[in-house]
Amino acid sequence: EEKSVSAGRRLKLALVGHDRIGIVREVSQVLARHAVNVEKLETHAASAPMSAETLFHAQAELAAGPSLDARALKAELERLSDDLMVDITLDETI
Repeated sequence: EEKSVSAGRRLKLALVGHDRIGIVREVSQVLARHAVNVEKLETHAASAPMSAETLFHAQAELAAGPSLDARALKAELERLSDDLMVDITLDETI
């Protein structure tokens, strides 16, 4: 019996922070622990306005099962964003 994709949940993740090695890997590991699939990922680095620092930007479209504990996922991403000193936002899309 084929499961309909609409039974799953769709999320959008956006991340902005100072560019450093391993950001995508760290976020991917958190998502994998929550059985969240990355369906689309776009990243770019750009100079921050009013400073010479490079900021890393990532936008991801995610898919998860209906049983996803979004609160636990958000809490873990918040801890990660504190560790990496980046801003991560996670929104459920319909």
